[in-house]
Amino acid sequence: MTELVKWDMIWMGLLTEMKSPADSKHRNIAPCSRSISLLLAVSGLLAAGAMALSLIERGFPRPLPWARPGLGNSMVLASFRISGSVAAAGVALAKVFCSSLVNGGIGGPSFFMALAGTAAAYCVMAILGRVNSPLSEIGVSVASAFAHSMAQLGVITVSLADTGVFWTQAGPMVLFSIIAGYITGVLARIAIGTIERALDRRENDHE
Repeated sequence: MTELVKWDMIWMGLLTEMKSPADSKHRNIAPCSRSISLLLAVSGLLAAGAMALSLIERGFPRPLPWARPGLGNSMVLASFRISGSVAAAGVALAKVFCSSLVNGGIGGPSFFMALAGTAAAYCVMAILGRVNSPLSEIGVSVASAFAHSMAQLGVITVSLADTGVFWTQAGPMVLFSIIAGYITGVLARIAIGTIERALDRRENDHE
């Protein structure tokens, strides 16, 4: 079997995970115990998933004009849990820049909103979402979604030079963050459980 993750295992595992989501107490295997090439393969998969989710959510109706749930951050959190902070940073940057390239928005307001939101969410994950964090994926995700939304709202406030926007929209954004964070956490849990099972199978095949 090659060093790369078997993609068919991952997608078959995804279908299984949707039926029975993994417990948040998943295996906490340190990233250093896995080969660099394997972690790169996993990071590439998660980056692709993050970009796809970022593009898909653009078509969702928005309760507020600038509110985005940040579903792609679920893959960033999964990368934190599986591969560590460096790989997660790569997934986060790939999500922002590649999705912006596809939409032709690098340098525009939406790009800076996405960059600020992703950076804020990443910082929260760096504190709360490491491999051995006692918090579940959903708990970390709700906290990072709040940071994501507040950062986006901050960019809008600065762009409009109107602090009133922040105070009038902060309340709805908090509620929006809780809902978005829960959904994102569920997606992260599915991704983590699926990939961990694929890695388990791979390790068992090598024994």
